[in-house]
Amino acid sequence: MATVRCTSGVVWLMTPTVNLLVEGVWVGQDGTPPVYVLNPGARFAVNTGALQIVPGFSFPVSLSGHEDADAVLFYLSF
Repeated sequence: MATVRCTSGVVWLMTPTVNLLVEGVWVGQDGTPPVYVLNPGARFAVNTGALQIVPGFSFPVSLSGHEDADAVLFYLSF
């Protein structure tokens, strides 16, 4: 079985420390319906001297009827 994946994302620099994001994912496999996921989110920077802390969150939403794929994601980078 062949599996094909296609992803894309866009980041908008809303302010110097705030980004709005949207990502899209399409997964297709022989013999199964395709899966579409749209993942909007945001991240922001907190500058503290020499350290930059960037928390973010997103809300992946299934567009192909797979309701169990809905979630909230959080991340943190330094």
